[in-house]
Amino acid sequence: MCVLIIAGTQLSAAIEMGIDQFKDMVGKHSDEHFFENNCGKGKLCPGGSTCVVKGVEMPCFIRWIKKGGITSTMLKEALGTFDHLNIFLKENILFVDGHG
Repeated sequence: MCVLIIAGTQLSAAIEMGIDQFKDMVGKHSDEHFFENNCGKGKLCPGGSTCVVKGVEMPCFIRWIKKGGITSTMLKEALGTFDHLNIFLKENILFVDGHG
């Protein structure tokens, strides 16, 4: 699972979804289906990284916090995603890689 922790308090869908500068926008912002036409893998706003675990696509887990560090609550929510998607790993291993 990709966990993205963003330092800040002003939540922004544009930041979370990202922008691929090499993709063209489909339609206008006011179009009824603008979001569906422009968001998702291979589109203008591709979203966070995903990975496949035991055949299930794991979404990017994104949280905002003022100083950008992970909290125990965030870790619990991230790991809870495995339970929610019914993915149970035989291995009791957790790799955590922090960049600062």
